[in-house]
Amino acid sequence: MSEPSELLDWLQSQNEEGYSDSSGAFSLDTAAAWRKLSSHRLPFDFAWVLKLVQCAFRAGVGLDVRQSWSETVFSWDPSWSCQRRELEQSLLDLSATQSTALQHLAVGLQALLVAGGSALMLEFSDGERAVWDGDTLRVLSTSKSYARFCLRVSHFDPKLPKSRRLLEVVSAKRRRAAIAETLTSLCHWTPFPLTLDGRRINNLFFDPEFGASHLRQPLLYLHAPPQPSLPSFRCPAIEVQPEDRSAWLAISEQEREAALSRFEQPCLALGLVSYFQQNQGGEYDQWEPVARASQFCWVRDGVEVAREDLALEKSPVAILIAASADGLETDLSGLVPRQRSELEFQRVQALRAVFTELSKILSARPQLSYQTKDNSSTHVASALLLGGAVVLANPMMGLLLLCGGVISNFGSKNKASDQEIAVNGLYTLHNALAMLNCCA
Repeated sequence: MSEPSELLDWLQSQNEEGYSDSSGAFSLDTAAAWRKLSSHRLPFDFAWVLKLVQCAFRAGVGLDVRQSWSETVFSWDPSWSCQRRELEQSLLDLSATQSTALQHLAVGLQALLVAGGSALMLEFSDGERAVWDGDTLRVLSTSKSYARFCLRVSHFDPKLPKSRRLLEVVSAKRRRAAIAETLTSLCHWTPFPLTLDGRRINNLFFDPEFGASHLRQPLLYLHAPPQPSLPSFRCPAIEVQPEDRSAWLAISEQEREAALSRFEQPCLALGLVSYFQQNQGGEYDQWEPVARASQFCWVRDGVEVAREDLALEKSPVAILIAASADGLETDLSGLVPRQRSELEFQRVQALRAVFTELSKILSARPQLSYQTKDNSSTHVASALLLGGAVVLANPMMGLLLLCGGVISNFGSKNKASDQEIAVNGLYTLHNALAMLNCCA
């Protein structure tokens, strides 16, 4: 993480020697242009990261992100190229291009340019570079050709002298962490490869609220097929499997594989049902169920743009429902959907579609009940307890049998309790969704 920053080193050399290799400048120094740029502010400081991922989504290519202590580098797949002159026009007028990918990129760059406090460098496949030094976006010529279109964003203020960089290390670390958090928490919905420092992060099980972890275990994934006249979206394939608890719900391996294969196809909505627990500590390191709220989120061009709690009672078994925000009216940023009748209609349709998929799973296994759990461990525990009581005449043997029975019985009760809560919670969730759909 100690590699030098080409961008910062270049800026430092230019401060000392002057801009000798400049071949022109973007015409962004007029008052009218800056007023136009300032009207496209995004909902939070690092929302420009979402626009870069949306650009890759619309271009239909993967995005590779690499971070060092000094900068974050975004590299688009070589199959997509960006021309400097087209980008310049889009920066000044979004309607100047018909490319939605280029429009997303322009909005993201606009947010970076207007916010200030960071340097950036754009590397084009024809060898041109554009560098923002905090005041001017300059076009530079170079003999080097770039295999990928690339954006370098510095973690340091470009106006700071090199001697003061060490004093800004904490701020730079926070900026780097904020970029990474935005990627991992809001961009895991894109179906195209998205990597952060070589690790693929576009995975539904990486969701920060419902994804697999030591505190939560996904139980079911529901994929509602698309419907005419309603927007659909593609979600990333599930690659990381949670702890296998399909036996709790009597789901076969064939059903699991079929559900996974459907994730490659467009859907009207998807649902992720998870079981939540927390560590209560204690002598036996006990894990207890904890109530969580079910949630609904909107996805637009591969990123999450809004999330809200559903009007369902909190439960250890909760569901995350996602639907496409395409076609909905948004604010100027193109990210936040407005509360309109169309939004409510699409939410209701998504809820009903997911409820239908959940009903199919439950109706296909009427035998699913608390008795489906394996009671063999409980029988063994009871036998050990009885045996320990019978042979108390032999203190050593009786003590060993009693201890074994207590430990086995304790474990079997916890296991049965988890399964019982999961199955019961699933039916409770199904009934709550039915009531919610009736009221909609």
